[in-house]
Amino acid sequence: MANEFYVDEADRSPLSGIVDEEVYFGELVSDGGSGVTKFVYADSNETLGLARSDVQAGAAEDEDDTAEENYLPNEELRNRAQYQPNESDARVRPRTAQDNGTDPAPNISHRDVVGVIDAAGGTASSASEFAGRIVEEGYTDDAATTYDRATGNFKAIGVAIRPAKQNGDAVTDFDYPTPVQLFGEVRE
Repeated sequence: MANEFYVDEADRSPLSGIVDEEVYFGELVSDGGSGVTKFVYADSNETLGLARSDVQAGAAEDEDDTAEENYLPNEELRNRAQYQPNESDARVRPRTAQDNGTDPAPNISHRDVVGVIDAAGGTASSASEFAGRIVEEGYTDDAATTYDRATGNFKAIGVAIRPAKQNGDAVTDFDYPTPVQLFGEVRE
């Protein structure tokens, strides 16, 4: 039996759609009806979801023992993404942004507000790494751009649940799913 690592608690049924680009499990996605893509700052709030781990889609071939960690477009067995739609108080584990060598990894602590940033407002190298990934509100990239709702370049999706960080434990943040209690809707 497979373990659903990316969704802890949810009441809504998962949805699915054909992917338009490569989507990793644990990334925020948007499905506007024309296909599933990584969620970015400009997307509508109504189409937010979290890409779920799907054993059938992850096993590209019948004899494949290890699941791939992504959905691939134009690949027959792995092009339909399952995603958990947004709902108030659900507990999910979206992936954080990656440390790309220039922009630092996020530093998400317990009860931090987390969300997506407007990558176009930061460095050009940030755009692809930030799509579908979360950072804490107040995150600063290497161009010294701070992302928060007051500046208008950050959309909040929920509050991080990181008691280990509160206790001072070392926790790797980048490219890793972070437990989040979702808001009822994306907040700007």
